[in-house]
This record gives sequence, C-alpha cells and structure tokens, in this order.
Amino acid sequence: MQPSHSGRAFIVAAALCTGTAGAFAAERDLASICGECRAELFATCGGFLEGATFAADGTLWVVDLTSGNILTVRERGCEVRGNTGGAPNGAKFHRDGRLFIADKDRGVLAFDPASGALEVVADTYRAERLRGTNDLVFDADGGLYFTEPYGSSAIDPDGRLFYLPPGESASLTIAADGLAFPNGVALSPSGTNVYVGEYARKQILSLPAAGSANVFDVPYVLARTVGGVGPDGFALDAAER
Repeated sequence: MQPSHSGRAFIVAAALCTGTAGAFAAERDLASICGECRAELFATCGGFLEGATFAADGTLWVVDLTSGNILTVRERGCEVRGNTGGAPNGAKFHRDGRLFIADKDRGVLAFDPASGALEVVADTYRAERLRGTNDLVFDADGGLYFTEPYGSSAIDPDGRLFYLPPGESASLTIAADGLAFPNGVALSPSGTNVYVGEYARKQILSLPAAGSANVFDVPYVLARTVGGVGPDGFALDAAER
C-alpha cells in the first residue's frame, strides 16, 4: 500500500501497511479477507516507509523513501542499519542473505546486513541510465524482476519491467514495456507467471515468466481495481487461484 507520511508500520494479516489512512481502510475490509483478523500498530519509525520484507531469521526490514535509510523493525521502533544515498522504494532478500533494494535515484542495489556493504547491481540499460526503479521480486532460480515506472503514465505508457537472470555475467533484459507506471511485481506460486501492477491503469497484468515454454500463455489482465489510482505493492499467499 502507498503509505502516508506518518511512518507508522501496521501489520495487517500477512501484509504490512504504513500510514494511518491505509490502516483504517484495511481494517474496514479485513473481515472480507481474513475473518477475525485485525490491524495492529506495531512500530512508529518516522519517514515514508516502503519495501517491507522479512529476513530468513524472521526480522522485518523496511526502507525509508525520504531519508534513504535501511531499517530493521522491532516492536515500537526501528533501527537504522544503512543508507542507500538515494530514494529506496522496494526491497527483497536474496537467498544468499543480501537485501536487494529498488532505489528511485540509484537503480538496483544490494546491501549486506552483516558488513553494511552496499553495491550497485544495475543502474543502466544499454548505456542509458535507468529512469527510477520501484519494486522487485526474485524467481526460484535467483533471477530478478524489477519495475521502472518513473516518467510513465496512462497517457504516456512507457514504463518497463526488467529481468536480470542469475549469474555473474548475466545481462539485463526487458521483460515487458509499454506499461502505465508499473509498480508492484510478484510471481505466481508456481513461478510460471509474473504479476505486474499498472498503477496508472488500475489493473494487474499476468505475463509469462522468463523461459516460459507455454506458447499459449500470452499476457492478459488478471484483475482490475476500482476508484482512484491502481495497485501499488502486493504479495501472494501459497494458494494458486
């Protein structure tokens, strides 16, 4: 969800929302999603929190778009663990333990929680600087999808979805383009489809994953939202629907 500037972290069922407005809206709708579950204020951290993700040990990590901080979340507060020097949006842990971050200003970064080292993974495509990355997800092989929405809109749909295959010598490729502010990205539980939220068109697209051999699996609209702008970040449970 798009957070407010309150910088408050809410745990809602299995998802994390930041901001008062988001929490109240989620609380009203929770009964239709998960019955008796409820929204609960977990921590107050300040800033503009994004990229909620869990490490292998169960620790919750977030990034702050406004300060560039990388934080761990504990009950009632946060601890700064690093800084991207930019404007981080999304974050996901690689299986090797590094935290990969989609940063609006700096591209895709990798942060080592143990050493605090930060490195640039991707900031250009064919000598062109990326226009601002937003969200990311790993496939089962360790390949990385990430969205590049900035500068695109419903009337100028030139946003892109990139794929970086696993391996040290892998080259960045465009998985999809012509997108209207592609925001959240996730994989189907089977890993055969990539779901991309088009924020400016109020819809979620389903695209064949990299290496898909199913010639009949063409891109299609998986779902649409109603009112205002469209989907931001999202995640799936283990059930294929």
